[in-house]
Amino acid sequence: MTGLRKLSILALALPFAAAASEPAGPAAPAPRPAWRDCPAQDGEPQEAPLYSRYPSPPRVERWVAPVLATRQARRYRSTLGAEVANGPNFAGDYTLAAWGCGNSCTQIAIVAARNGQVFFPPQLRTISTQLIGNWDGGRALRYRGLRFCRASRLVAVVGRREGGGAQDGVTYFEWRANGLHHVPVPTGPSRH
Repeated sequence: MTGLRKLSILALALPFAAAASEPAGPAAPAPRPAWRDCPAQDGEPQEAPLYSRYPSPPRVERWVAPVLATRQARRYRSTLGAEVANGPNFAGDYTLAAWGCGNSCTQIAIVAARNGQVFFPPQLRTISTQLIGNWDGGRALRYRGLRFCRASRLVAVVGRREGGGAQDGVTYFEWRANGLHHVPVPTGPSRH
């Protein structure tokens, strides 16, 4: 792992660790950002993609159960069904479903709300979140290595994508045309 990627992961975790160690007391409520359901960008490169630049407004009010047309979808039918029952949570009309696959390991699927089609993006077969620790950002632990929201097509993967020689760090993808597409990030100074 390169030092820069290691620092990226640590920089993501430090603001949250510092906030947790502050003494309790009366505090003014923090202003709610316009994209409050999306993860904070703290510690990411200044040129990091912003969720607001990849808008995807919700269009469906009703959603259907996942279609178990493949062997892989049938294998994870319980998890997919439970996640879809909560409604779309990603890219407007999709549900990003995640489940643990071992110690500090996450697997995902994306389910279309309109027709129940299940996608298993090859770029995110397995995500190792070993260096992230137990910080969950207020989300279920199964989403530990993922930063996403319903109002945006952008997903940030924090950790290491297994296969292909990927290293620990933050990788961005945009959901379009029923697939994830890598969003390159120019190197630059961090936002500190």
